[in-house]
Amino acid sequence: MDLEFYREILESGNDLEKLILEMAKRSILRTRENGTSFLTEFMEFQGRWTGERSYRFETDVTPLLHNINNVVHGGIIGFIADTSMGTLIYRLLPDDKLSVTSEIKINFISPVREGKLVTLAELLHLGRRTAVSECKMYNGVGDLVAAATASFVILDKRK
Repeated sequence: MDLEFYREILESGNDLEKLILEMAKRSILRTRENGTSFLTEFMEFQGRWTGERSYRFETDVTPLLHNINNVVHGGIIGFIADTSMGTLIYRLLPDDKLSVTSEIKINFISPVREGKLVTLAELLHLGRRTAVSECKMYNGVGDLVAAATASFVILDKRK
């Protein structure tokens, strides 16, 4: 590990470079504490139940999420949609089960440059072997920016 590189960033790096290092630190600490994924913690997802079969996620839009056109990258939108729907389903499963995405479709509606991304995930079907969910993503002022549906396979956890 190149400690001198990190010192140089802290001393003379630009604001975005310093933000990325701070986000990495918080991600590591939260992942250790919460047992979640580094990327989810890096993006600082915050979630809460909004109903028996629905979950709301929120994250701040940072320049880290931008593509070369200075809008949130479509792959990031896909990651957020998949994580939102997958988390909703995982939280509804018995402790001895897990789920993995088998198919996802996303419609990109409008670009997001700043503010917040709010994702509302809703369960459409939960069976013994499959689940289906949908989500809608909004910018911070409530405009629809993307919509997605996904199918999941339900598996037994390995012991």
